[in-house]
Amino acid sequence: MPKNPSRSPQLPACYAQVVPGLESIAAEEIAKELEAEIRKKAEGVVVFRVPEISSRLLDLRTTEDVFLLGWGTDDLTYRAQDLESIRRWTGRDVDWSNLLRMRERLWRAVWQAISRPVGNMPTRTPPSKSG
Repeated sequence: MPKNPSRSPQLPACYAQVVPGLESIAAEEIAKELEAEIRKKAEGVVVFRVPEISSRLLDLRTTEDVFLLGWGTDDLTYRAQDLESIRRWTGRDVDWSNLLRMRERLWRAVWQAISRPVGNMPTRTPPSKSG
């Protein structure tokens, strides 16, 4: 049974990379702007769940990058048998096709935003080598 039945099981958690030391500030913005549930804060990372995956994730001002979290655990060690656990968990617990569809929707929004420059782009003229 899901821990929070009000959230769709198809929506993955997200995590944001932030400048170390600004995790609390980023978590506050994420909670307020996205109505997100903050799940974990660690050095340089905030893990959270949102009610919907949308381009609003890309509007955060206190984060460096935001990612969809396909799978994660705190139960790994440095033993070789952990590799088998990772293979099993990622094969069984991750809905890859759903994650890739969400990523594609977000990528289109980003691509459209960065592929349409407005105005004149500055150019740099290299200095002459006359001596």
